[in-house]
Amino acid sequence: GSALTRYIGFRSASPPSKAASDKDELYEQYGVLSWILDEAGEFSKALDAAQAGLNLRPDAAYIEANLAHALLLSAKKQEAVEHYLKVRKAKVGSRSLLEATTEDFGILRELGFAFLH
Repeated sequence: GSALTRYIGFRSASPPSKAASDKDELYEQYGVLSWILDEAGEFSKALDAAQAGLNLRPDAAYIEANLAHALLLSAKKQEAVEHYLKVRKAKVGSRSLLEATTEDFGILRELGFAFLH
């Protein structure tokens, strides 16, 4: 299905929080949205979502990586590299950011973003 369909499925499976303004939950929603928008090829919107998440949680490495992906896919390689370097030693769950980014690149290649080598 489309990225929008997956996002709607994700939101439907996740009951709304009691406090929609809860920063912890909100930054995560922006993080998920930034990845889905990357997958959908909506890089400008992905940048906006990632930045909104980082405004709430500046140390969210996976959102920083999503922002870097959007920059890279927008042919802004140098900016992307700066963001990747900023979080290069971070963890995403139990995995290194490098492992997570390698997986992300595999998914993005499967979606047809062929210039990621």
